[in-house]
Amino acid sequence: MIRRFKLFLIAALLLPTALLSGCLCLSLHPLYSGKDVVFDPALLGNWTVANTQVYWSITRAGQNHYRMVYVDEDHKQGEFVARLVSVQGTMFLDLFPTETKSLPGNSFYAGHFLPVHSLFQVIRTKPTPQLAVLSEEWLRKFRARHPSAIRYEEVNGNIYLTGSPREMQRFLVAHLKTKGAFALGTPWRRKLQ
Repeated sequence: MIRRFKLFLIAALLLPTALLSGCLCLSLHPLYSGKDVVFDPALLGNWTVANTQVYWSITRAGQNHYRMVYVDEDHKQGEFVARLVSVQGTMFLDLFPTETKSLPGNSFYAGHFLPVHSLFQVIRTKPTPQLAVLSEEWLRKFRARHPSAIRYEEVNGNIYLTGSPREMQRFLVAHLKTKGAFALGTPWRRKLQ
């Protein structure tokens, strides 16, 4: 289930570059703490990536957050709450699924799926958004050499960051320029109706 979720987000946000690097940064905690959340209207609209049928519909959902609906090639939807986070002049996007009601089975069953945050560096929002993600391959190699650099848990081959928002912010910003740490995604483009 987690592997499918990871591929789902990779395909949606970073195609095709991220597929080659097999990456997605998942966290048990948000990247934001409140005062570092900002809003950029440039993200609003319907977005797609060249040569795909998938798209994001992004609307304002409050003073400083977005509602992001992902529609896949089979027209199945997933809804997220997104927050744009400003950390030392660098923007990040924190996505969190809104609910698990659409999972098969009953509420007791669905309650056993732990929603997690996915974290992306925002390279730009204009003229069109472009994101990057912490490379899972790089993270695995880095934590083998520096196991105490960032708190994490590994479950069934998936890495989950467990640090506080400030710890994760420091870690991500410290590695923005580290070769191989981030995989750059393809720029989005406006989806024509």
